[in-house]
Amino acid sequence: MAESNRTRITLIRNCANPLFEKWLTEFICEAEKKDAKSQYQLKKALASLQKFPLPLNTGRDCIILEGFGKGICTLLDQKLEIYIKNRLSSEVSGNQNIVELSESFRGSAVYQKEQERENEAIVEEVTKALVKDGKIPAQKSTLTKKASKGKKQTAIKPFESYTMEPGTYEIKLLVDTQETAGKTKTHLDRTIQEINRYNLNYEVRRLSVGDFLWIAKDQEGHELVLPYIVERKRKDDLASSIKDGRYYEQKYRLKNCSLKNVIYLIESIGNSNDQHLGLPVQNLIQAAINTRIQSNFQVKFTENNPHSMMYLHTVTSFLNKFYENKVLVACLKQDLDKKENSETMEYLMEFNEFNKASTKKGDPTIQEIFIKQLLQLKGLSVDKAMAITDVYPTLKALYSAYKFCTDKKEAENLLSNIIYGPLKKSIGPAISKTIYQLYTNKNPS
Repeated sequence: MAESNRTRITLIRNCANPLFEKWLTEFICEAEKKDAKSQYQLKKALASLQKFPLPLNTGRDCIILEGFGKGICTLLDQKLEIYIKNRLSSEVSGNQNIVELSESFRGSAVYQKEQERENEAIVEEVTKALVKDGKIPAQKSTLTKKASKGKKQTAIKPFESYTMEPGTYEIKLLVDTQETAGKTKTHLDRTIQEINRYNLNYEVRRLSVGDFLWIAKDQEGHELVLPYIVERKRKDDLASSIKDGRYYEQKYRLKNCSLKNVIYLIESIGNSNDQHLGLPVQNLIQAAINTRIQSNFQVKFTENNPHSMMYLHTVTSFLNKFYENKVLVACLKQDLDKKENSETMEYLMEFNEFNKASTKKGDPTIQEIFIKQLLQLKGLSVDKAMAITDVYPTLKALYSAYKFCTDKKEAENLLSNIIYGPLKKSIGPAISKTIYQLYTNKNPS
């Protein structure tokens, strides 16, 4: 039997609406440059348009496709109107089929520069339209930012230090809203009830880090943060934070909040129902020991919620006595380490600066990601990870340093002499070797 001839067939997609596709593609490119959220809706609209086999005469006709809202359709019609009016009015009538206009446009670079100038404004209009249609959440307008540059802006007022004399300010305990809102209402009511029981001067606020802290507030409304902050963990919360990684991230943020006295308050360890935690109690106790020794936090164990609130009352009483005759001076967070405190005077940062600087950022930096990677290694504390990234801010910087080492032994000990923590200890050869093997071993066993 004769062998049949086989022919390879190449399918070429017929572009039914090339003009609209081109404009949507340009909108997407501009949106990606500005990292605008509208890019995702535009991509969805473009994918839907590319699958549609029939020509569409107007932008309004696109409303039948997935991803298109009234906003995008209107903008395509506006773009189409400008195109016909400016370039083709002398050649074709306004009633001519859009496919013919598209074909005449294909391959032409006449409009490239004009479209580049138009696209920036169009992307902004697309974003506004999508917000109006409810497709994406509202975001700050790029054009508004640019327009504001042309206007006369009020100069940012430079920071001016001020002092609080003894007797002119009060010490106030701030309680994070997470301590007074959540699933277990009985427990939350008990927290406020216990605080009220001790007649503490307190206020519930949203804290960007920590659960409790103290401020000094004067009659003019100035607020300075005292260098004491409490992170409260019930045993079940501590166990779950270790399992999902929040434990390391929270300690990192506490370490970087610039408050010298971090108190890790652990509640109800060793009581009944420990079998339901998901981790052995010994693991929780070891985590507490590591927090004390490696992170240099103060660790306090309490039996229950009333005991924890009693401890906060004790600390508040101590702070009222300690700052009774002290002059407090406001300074910037970045200058705290440069100032020298005395028995009668102390430099503190403002609450607004503290809360803003400690707020979680949407996208972590490369250095923060590198720190989180390092923290997954056994025996590597927050202090050690921060010390390493102070010298080598990124994995690329560390890897480049390994390449400059003359031999494997030198590379394994590259990090061993880096100093970390308040006791000025060195990283040591064991952890240095572990990190080297982690990032250079191509065939891990």
